[in-house]
Amino acid sequence: MAKFTKQESSKGRLFILQQSIEMICEKPITGWGINGFAHNYMSKQATFFMKHPKDKACQYADNLHHPLNEYIIIAVDYGIPCFCLLMIFIGLGLFTLLAKLKDDRIKQRFVIIIVCAILSFFSYPFLYPFSWIILGYSILCFIKTSIISNRIFPILRFPFALTILILHIFCAYKLIENIQLKNIKYDAENKKYGKVISAYQKIYEQQKENYVFLYAYSSILMEAGIYDRAERCAERCSRLYSDYNVCILNGDIKRCRRNYNAAIKAYFMAHYMCPSRITPLYSIMQTYRLNGEFSKSIMMAEQIINSPIKVSNSATDEMIKETKYFLHMVHHKNNEIK
Repeated sequence: MAKFTKQESSKGRLFILQQSIEMICEKPITGWGINGFAHNYMSKQATFFMKHPKDKACQYADNLHHPLNEYIIIAVDYGIPCFCLLMIFIGLGLFTLLAKLKDDRIKQRFVIIIVCAILSFFSYPFLYPFSWIILGYSILCFIKTSIISNRIFPILRFPFALTILILHIFCAYKLIENIQLKNIKYDAENKKYGKVISAYQKIYEQQKENYVFLYAYSSILMEAGIYDRAERCAERCSRLYSDYNVCILNGDIKRCRRNYNAAIKAYFMAHYMCPSRITPLYSIMQTYRLNGEFSKSIMMAEQIINSPIKVSNSATDEMIKETKYFLHMVHHKNNEIK
């Protein structure tokens, strides 16, 4: 089982790499811009599966905003020239370190930098502040001991100290911000919609470019029955990030507003983003039923029953159970008519 899981993971990474390289080839010089991968990758993945619905990658494609490779995301977001400059910088840095490995302090910094460089090929360490702190400290110590003379270093102490102070202030601000959002989330879980919506409105201008905030705000507005604002918020969120969960949320809001055709379109987009998940298919089936298109709902129900389940849990089990019951009732009704 472990062997199979590792093979699936490797194939998934290879598929992500192939799609990322295609994105690089489409915009090799300028790249896709800041957060370009997160903004566009899932839409590209959906387009691929629309054209290749039988591809084996359907079974292990997932919802993601990072290519699991720090070097690839630089090339996607900022283009090949920026990627080449980064490689030159890393190469010159490592060459300089290798020339000074006789110093034990340099050896320690070298190991840390090499670990970060290698890990960046297979993961996303720089999404976490700790990686930036450790790497930055190692580079700073290396510069102090190897490049900058004792006369020059005191001059640079103030800029370094100021930079560190600004970073601490930024981290403190983000911490306070996260505490506020956590308190709002607690109120949301306790169905205090009026209080939650009021709190979200106060910080909307600060957070309107934050995908996580927009998604949460839109979800709360939908639960509170404020569908027009929920739809505007969800659509803004979808413009910022191409995302499976946002497509599902958009579909749910449109279905609540009885805009069934638009809801089905959103669910199909979510389905093509992650073909192995049955939630979009189940939502499409239910929407067809609400729209009176029973033949299409039966077709979707049969597709759900015949679809292999990637991850089984209580939610998927309940959807499959309800789908089977729906098909049973349809067949029972047809037999009565006969």
